[in-house]
Amino acid sequence: MRRLVLLAVILLLIFSAAQAGTAQEAPDPPLIPPDSAILSDMYARINALRERRGLPAYRLSDALNRAAQDQAEYLASTGRRGHFRGGASSPSQRAAAFGFTSSHWCCGENYYMSIDATPDMVYDFWRWSTGHLINMIHRDFTDIGLGMSSDGYRFSYVTLFGEADDLHPPTPEAQNVALVESLPAPAPEAASAESSAAAAYYVVPGDSLAQIAVRHQTTVRALMTANTISNPEIIYVGQRLLLPGAAPPAPAEAPPAAEPPPVEAVAVAVQTHVVIEGETLAQIAARYGVTIQAIVTINGIVDPSIIYSGQILKLPAGQ
Repeated sequence: MRRLVLLAVILLLIFSAAQAGTAQEAPDPPLIPPDSAILSDMYARINALRERRGLPAYRLSDALNRAAQDQAEYLASTGRRGHFRGGASSPSQRAAAFGFTSSHWCCGENYYMSIDATPDMVYDFWRWSTGHLINMIHRDFTDIGLGMSSDGYRFSYVTLFGEADDLHPPTPEAQNVALVESLPAPAPEAASAESSAAAAYYVVPGDSLAQIAVRHQTTVRALMTANTISNPEIIYVGQRLLLPGAAPPAPAEAPPAAEPPPVEAVAVAVQTHVVIEGETLAQIAARYGVTIQAIVTINGIVDPSIIYSGQILKLPAGQ
């Protein structure tokens, strides 16, 4: 009897081990192919959003499509969230690997992944998120790629944006940026008295980080690091930028010559308003009896169409 029990136990262990081995060797489930109708609809929505703001439609780029699809499949298959992958893979590196070339800043990327993601949910999330909205209505980006994927559990959506040379030929200044990026920082003894004293710079209309970097003999990356800037496309008039390698001025010193223009023409702010979801500057201006331009000026807003939920706006006195 004992032998029979022992034999049964051995057989049970062998069966369990075989089942475990089969489970371990089972391949990952295949990813669900992208739905071309959904991607076409998302493309149309984004271009309709641009049209309402007087911007040209994005072109579909085969290279960006393939790079976006590659990232969507990576997100769905791994469950990881982020724009960067192992091997220092960034959106711009993936775009280049799939054949998209640009002499400009590249690239912008939006992604969304959840177990219940729908096209409406994804588009609304991007539309009401400032950083994602900027990519969709960017004035310099010209091309777009779209991708989506699912492992049957998670659903991922990716859009990739870039600026193509055929629509925006590189300017001499843009070409100089690469040269400046490769130059070593000037030695302290070679710096002029003027540059060593200019520890800060105030952004003026028309400025870009690339222009400021060239003008002050530094790099875009150094400016981003010194000022904790995550998106080099987002700077605003009046913003104070620290210039890498320059000593900060003493508090008692007069502000630099490039200080933003005064706003005395705007009435003194007497209250603030916290933006709620769905509000526009036009609605806020009408509510408080002021002009949109007055709110834009006193808050240093670059694009009046971009405000976000929770933003605190200073309000001028009623007009």
